[in-house]
This record gives sequence, structure tokens and C-alpha cells, in this order.
Amino acid sequence: MKRISLLISLVFYTMAYGQIAQPEMDEGISAFREKKYENAKEWFQKAAKLGNPDAFYNVGLLYENGLGVKKDIAEAVKWYEQAARLDHIKALQSLCDIYYHGEGNLPKDYKKAFFWNKKLADKGNIMSMNTIGVMYFYEQGTDAKDTFDGLEKSVYWFKKCLDSDTKTENDEENCKQGLEFCGTKYFNAGLESFNSKNYDDALSNYTKSAALGISDAMTNLGMMYWKGNGVKTDYDKAKVWFQMAAEAGNKVAAANLKQIENNKAITTIKVRQEDGSYKEIPWDDNLRGYVKLDLGDLVYEGDIAGKNAHGKGKVIYSEGDRYEGDFVNGMFDGQGKYYAKNGSLIYEGQYKEFRKNGKGIYYYLGTDAKYDGYWKDDLENGAGTFYSSSGVFQGNWINGEKQGKGKMMWQDGTIYEGNYDKGVLTGEGSITYADGTVSKGTFKDGNASGKWLYTRKNGTTEERFYQSPGIYSVYVKNQSPVEKNRFNDDKLYSEWWDKTYGRGTQLNLPNNNTSSFSFQIGKESEADRHRREMDKIIWSTQKQMERSFKY
Repeated sequence: MKRISLLISLVFYTMAYGQIAQPEMDEGISAFREKKYENAKEWFQKAAKLGNPDAFYNVGLLYENGLGVKKDIAEAVKWYEQAARLDHIKALQSLCDIYYHGEGNLPKDYKKAFFWNKKLADKGNIMSMNTIGVMYFYEQGTDAKDTFDGLEKSVYWFKKCLDSDTKTENDEENCKQGLEFCGTKYFNAGLESFNSKNYDDALSNYTKSAALGISDAMTNLGMMYWKGNGVKTDYDKAKVWFQMAAEAGNKVAAANLKQIENNKAITTIKVRQEDGSYKEIPWDDNLRGYVKLDLGDLVYEGDIAGKNAHGKGKVIYSEGDRYEGDFVNGMFDGQGKYYAKNGSLIYEGQYKEFRKNGKGIYYYLGTDAKYDGYWKDDLENGAGTFYSSSGVFQGNWINGEKQGKGKMMWQDGTIYEGNYDKGVLTGEGSITYADGTVSKGTFKDGNASGKWLYTRKNGTTEERFYQSPGIYSVYVKNQSPVEKNRFNDDKLYSEWWDKTYGRGTQLNLPNNNTSSFSFQIGKESEADRHRREMDKIIWSTQKQMERSFKY
């Protein structure tokens, strides 16, 4: 019934198509006002035969909402499509919504959703422009030849949405976010090409990503021109890209820009001699040795090759942060440690071109939390363990999120074992509570869903059927006669259950000769909700700390 308010408002708005079947439409509206929906349907169908688009649409609304007819989404769609072929905007919107999300007895159909959204977008509808951009991005039933063709078209539609004079602030925010996603997708493609030494594709994808405002892409373009990766070394082009990235807030680009400028300004350098003393000599691209170098915004001490840190070394930034470890061509590369300005260790582990890659431990400032595991491009990837004051998580990670098998162990002894999808509990899992109770069932979108079986230490088993988050019906088996016979009536048993399990449900209790009983729908207890939400809280806190403290 999600468009019922739409029905009430639109069914009366029929003047857009002049006098087409106006008497029939008036009769239909009158019948609808009197809640004579079957009569209203008859009059609207008569008006539809005479070609009134509103009439087609109104019949569709009656079927979608089950007014005067049995609710039938498939039948509603037939009427919407006839109205849509007459350019009825609301009918087009309904078709876009139903086919994209699926509704009632009609499943999702991305190809049809794309078809109708494209028609609506071509008419200037902002929401459909945004939807088309999303569908191209996720390759959902579009006419794109391949991933990159879809990505290019996605950018086109998001930009068209931004250029529209009728966009709202929310529309603008959605389209900007869409462009950012596209930029990130180009960046990841560029990174993959670069790692495969396919520098032409890397250059192309980084450039497209940078054009969409991704500062990491600008930084990597600067690195390519600085180090001559697949292109001719060009310090001026490198500086341009670093400058753009630095203005966007990229700290790595800002540091690289200063290093290029300082390298050009410095003509001599102090190199350590065999006796431990330092001698100032001309600095050129062929120099090798251990040096001390003060560049104003940073101080470097360690091995160099030409005008780059290369080998073992230490860099201290003017803000107080410092890095100690391996360098390759001026970048953190190999084993290293990064410290905050207060001296606290932030990260120790492996790096690749400034980014955390490989095995490493990340410490969250101001807390006892840490992540110990594998990384790829500054994100948790692979097996890893997250420690916090609330508990410990062990499992697999992909792109900074829990993915696949995992185990969460809380301080109170509660243990969850099961599956995660993008950081959210999903699929089959089990929870073992501190009191020995074991529950097994299925999660959907982070919440218990469907049938769950609880087994307590005393052998009592309880089946819960979750209809929605925290709301379930209960059936208990194997209740011991001793425990059951302690109570003479429903009220006493209910009070005991409330006190023991905190549920506050009403009981439908059979006679005392049965070994089972059932409960009505009940709300989950505070303790149960706490257990369900704890994992989300820990994960949310972790990501918040990452945003706050990652350098």
C-alpha cells in the first residue's frame, strides 16, 4: 500500500488530458470518494477504452493497492504500461520503482527497469537520471558493451543530473556521490593495471579518476611522472598533479611536492664517512650512501640512491609524526613503523609505495583497540584479528570489511561464529552465551531471521521464529516436569519467565501434563538486543577510529 496516498491525490487529478472521457472519469472519481471501488474501476476502465491516460493509471493503482479488486502487482503493471506508452509520468515512475525493487508477486527485472527509467530520464526526470547512473555503475540490465563502457555512461548521467536546473540538494548530493564512486572504480582499475605493469591503462584510468576528484589518483599520476613509470620522467607534470592532490587534502602528495621542490633547491648533502663523521659533498643523481638531510618540513636520516631515500632510513615530519624502516625510490616500501607525534606507535608492518600492504598491526590512538592481520592498499584484506575492550574478532576481511567466516568473542564470554558480508552478519551462524546456552540460526542484514534453535544447559530447547528485528514467536520443548510443576497458573509461570529471561511476553500455557508450550509474539530482551547489536557497535567504532586516526 505504499502508494495509497498517491492514489488518493492522483485519482482526482484528471484534467491534464483535457476532456478525454471526462464524464466517465467524473463518475469514477465520485465512486472512489464514496469508497465504491468496484464501481470506480468500471468507470475508469470505460475512460481508458476512450484513451484517457489517467484512467489507465488509476486502474493500475487500484490493482496495486487491492481496492475493489484482489491485489495483483502484475495486473497493475499492465495498466501502468498502457498509461506509460501515452507518456503518463506517474505511470512511468511506478514502473521504474516496481521493476527495479520488485514488489508483491512480481520479481525484480533490471532490463525492464532500465528501459522505463531511460524513457523517464530522457524526459529530464532527475531521479531516473540518478538511477540510470547507478544501473550503469553496477551493470544492472543496461545496454553497456562492457564494464568500462558502463562506467563512462554512468559518469555521463550523473553529470547530466548535476547540470539540471531542477535538481534538489538531495539530488545533487546523490549524483556527486555517484561520481565519486565512479572515480574510485577508475582508480582501482588504474591500480590493478599499474601493479600488472600495464602503465598505459594505469595512466588512462588514473587520469579519468583524477578528473572526478579522486586525490589518490592525482597522487599516483604524480608518482608516475616523478619516477618515470611508463612515462618519461617529468618533474613539472609531477608537481602539477601533486599540487592538485595536496589542495584536495592529500598528505602524501603534499610531502612529495615538498620533496621535489627541496631536492631541486639542494646542491650539497652531508654523507656519513667510515669513521662516523659527516662530509658535505655535491648532491647528484649518482650519489649513494648514508646521509642526514634537513628539508625544513621533514628531516631524513638514512640510505639514499641519487636524490631518493632508498634502503634503511628514518623520516621525521614537522608535525612530529615519524617513520622508521625500509624505503624504495623515496617511498615507504618494505618493513616499517609509523609513530604519531606523541610517540605512540600507530602501525608496524609491511608497506608498498606508502600504503600498508602485507602483514601488519594497526593501533588505534587513545584506545586499547588494534588490528593484527593482512593489508592491501591501506585496507584490511585477508585473515586478521581485531582487539578492543569489548572483545576480539577473528576472521577474514576484504577491502576493510569483514567478509566470509568469522568469530566474535565478547568479554562476557559470549561467542558468535558464522558468516559476514561487507561487515554485516549474514547466513548461518551460532551464538554461545556465557551461561552455556547455544543458539543456531540464520542472519539477514545483521539481524536474526526465520527459525532459531536455543539449547540450554539443562536440556531445554527453544525455537524462535523471527518475523522482523527483535520480534519473534517462541516454542519451548523438553521442559522438565520439576521446573514446570512449580507453577500453578499462567500468571506465576509468566512472572518466572519474565524474571529469568526478561522477555515480558504473554503465555498460552496448556495443562500441566504436556511437555511443551508456546508463546505469543514477544519483544526481545535488553540482554538479547545487546548481544545482537554489540558486533555492529564494535565495527562502527572501529571504522570511526580509522577515519579519525589513519594518517
